[in-house]
Amino acid sequence: MKSLTKWEAEDFQRAWRLVETAAFKLAEFYEAKVSSGHSPAEALRRLFIDFEWSFSLPLMTKKGRKTTVNGRIDWLAEGPSGNEIFIWDFKTSDAKETLTEDLIQVALYSYAVKESLGLTTKAALLYLTEDEVKEEIIAEDKIQAFYDLALGTIDDIMDWISATESKKGGMTPPATRDKNLCLQCKVIDVCTKWYGNPPSLSIEELKLRLQQYKDSRRRSEPKRTTTREAPRTVTSPESHSRMDVERKEQPFHIGSDRRKNEPFYIHPRVLNKHVAILGASGSGKTVLGKTIIEEALLHGYSALLIDPQGDLCSLLLPSTKDLPNRLSEQIGQNYVKNWKIYTPGSSKGIKLVINPLERPNPSQLADADYRLTILDMTASMLLMIMGYKNIANSPEKAVLESLILDGWLNDQAELTFVTLARKLEDTESIISVHDNLTVPLIDVLSERNRKKLRQNLLKLAIGTEGAFFQDGESLNLNNLVQTPSNLNVVSLQGVGADPTKRQLVVSWILRQVYEWMLNNPQASQDDVRLFLYLDEVADFLPPHPYSPPSKKILMLLFRQARKYGVSCIIATQSPASIDYKALDNVKTFMIGRIPTPQSRRKLEEYLAPYHSNPRFIMDKAGRANTGEFIVIGGGQTKPASIKVRRLLSPHQTLSLDDVAKIMKSQ
Repeated sequence: MKSLTKWEAEDFQRAWRLVETAAFKLAEFYEAKVSSGHSPAEALRRLFIDFEWSFSLPLMTKKGRKTTVNGRIDWLAEGPSGNEIFIWDFKTSDAKETLTEDLIQVALYSYAVKESLGLTTKAALLYLTEDEVKEEIIAEDKIQAFYDLALGTIDDIMDWISATESKKGGMTPPATRDKNLCLQCKVIDVCTKWYGNPPSLSIEELKLRLQQYKDSRRRSEPKRTTTREAPRTVTSPESHSRMDVERKEQPFHIGSDRRKNEPFYIHPRVLNKHVAILGASGSGKTVLGKTIIEEALLHGYSALLIDPQGDLCSLLLPSTKDLPNRLSEQIGQNYVKNWKIYTPGSSKGIKLVINPLERPNPSQLADADYRLTILDMTASMLLMIMGYKNIANSPEKAVLESLILDGWLNDQAELTFVTLARKLEDTESIISVHDNLTVPLIDVLSERNRKKLRQNLLKLAIGTEGAFFQDGESLNLNNLVQTPSNLNVVSLQGVGADPTKRQLVVSWILRQVYEWMLNNPQASQDDVRLFLYLDEVADFLPPHPYSPPSKKILMLLFRQARKYGVSCIIATQSPASIDYKALDNVKTFMIGRIPTPQSRRKLEEYLAPYHSNPRFIMDKAGRANTGEFIVIGGGQTKPASIKVRRLLSPHQTLSLDDVAKIMKSQ
């Protein structure tokens, strides 16, 4: 297609026809729902059940072989009749060329929906070309036929691999019209080994593209570093064993469904869209959060926890109960394989180094949105520590942002408080971080305030406050995610009650997670690599107009962490004290007892698009007992009322002295 800058009037008219056709199909579904008695909000909720819904489910072929089917469905909607889920898949290819392959794909999608949600399906392919939107509705018998064809194709591929690896030969490798598919195919190494090249590529072309593919994979793999850690019983830094992979495909047992009187499960891929646990003090929200983390560790996932009060550190105490039968034979009695407790501001655990002036890598600095966010966060944190008030539009903040950016871009050595103070003393003009406009420093900051800011920076370098930023160990997120059942807990007890220091530590940790994500992308956007749990989030995610550094970086994580495999879990006992707009990217809500009318009203407003009768949900939440929660989302088509299972570990609040004892017991 032509570049957008070269479009003529007829090109825009053609694009508009495509949009109009797609919108008409949306309107058909919507009007059918409204005419059947649904409210507009409920009709829209049923129309937009999910976008880019991903799955990874075990599959049994016709010959009894076990495999896994993976995929991402563009759009799930409830069909007009209300008795089935409608699968929509959008294509930009020509239906004449790819219809057979696309039908196989949709047949597997239908299987995934039936297995995951227990619902019948209908499916449609929408082919978007330059001139039209062509719709292919797929009848149920055709879906079944192509599902059988898919199973047969998988058996053929497995037969071919088995024959070639046993040197029986005599079979032709699977062909493809798309050369790029060869580089994504799981049997490319077999093709190369036994046939020299796949049918669609020349040997020279294959060698070049295969090397490029391997180089890109190598660059995207996390670098391994060595850190002090507890003895571990599982060592698999490059890849998990088959047992670990199978465990990760199992759903998490969270508790019991009170209405159905049966166990309640959530698949970890659903949690990749983030979780908010809301409930008053004593409702059991921290126990629920710890239950999710226990399940993650049981299944071989790793977790990073930010613990404001010492409640989460007790996950590291020896289990007082037998592990579930479904897992005990696989992992023994120690479900935490490796662990660390970081205690910023204290030596009772592992002191966490906090370096707000650390230089981001060049690719992150080149991202304008992230560059401005991190500059805003860094300058704000420093001024807060130095005791400045009303810093949002202060001249000191603008000056610090400019000097810090200049140091990151142009200084060879790492920035320190001393070098930043010297830059402030020697600089006569600063450059705007927005548009590179040069402005005399005296026009922005008076000489008196400049001298005061320089003195405050030097105090951070040499005074007792500066000790907070010196020494300690860095978070090693590469090592954390490479090892199964690995747990890092950051206890904020050593920071004290100072909200400024707590903001600084939490913002720093969230920044480390965000930069690690950008530096370590993953091939599949829906695999969970890390669970990030922040308990008592209200102080770090306050409502408008408050916008502390932690809120800005947390909102970035909510928007982007999913595709990097980071599941964010937050909990608060003050639902009315958090910014609900920040939760737009949270897809699973677990609501416990909410006694205050103010919080219930806030939640009613927020849940209106997700449920036709949010007041009914909040009335139930108001009557919930300890450990009872209403789950909205979580892969459920309807809200579920659950009773959280008992923890495997003791639920205790540990002091820093208790942490010191745990560290000595390593």
